[in-house]
Amino acid sequence: MNEKKRNEYLIKYATKVVKRHGPKYYREEKPPVINKIIVLEKNDSISSGGMRADHEGRAYYIVTFPHDPNYEYMHAGFAARVFFWADTGIAFTVMFGNGWGYTEIDQPEKYKNEKRVMPYKWEDPKKYYYKH
Repeated sequence: MNEKKRNEYLIKYATKVVKRHGPKYYREEKPPVINKIIVLEKNDSISSGGMRADHEGRAYYIVTFPHDPNYEYMHAGFAARVFFWADTGIAFTVMFGNGWGYTEIDQPEKYKNEKRVMPYKWEDPKKYYYKH
């Protein structure tokens, strides 16, 4: 699959994952950013311990949905992130701007759980960046 088609696929399915697991974190104001990470390579600063032990050398993509920091504060610095294995194209984790997320979303019994939706609470950016 060429880069353009791959990116279209990643964005399409990342959008679906965010809208399913945390719809209030979905943002369209800025285009999503796609990064490729290889577990335990020099650009890998985020893989978990279990991932490092079980998937050394395996590549994955991160699709990040930016937020507007002038409108809302998000602890994680983004609205949402979806992680996809590069070799299968399957999403396995979704993280949200509140710093929380869901792992193992590639397991059908967890993905179909309708109650598994991340709550959203708007935070005033001035509360965190300016002294009153």
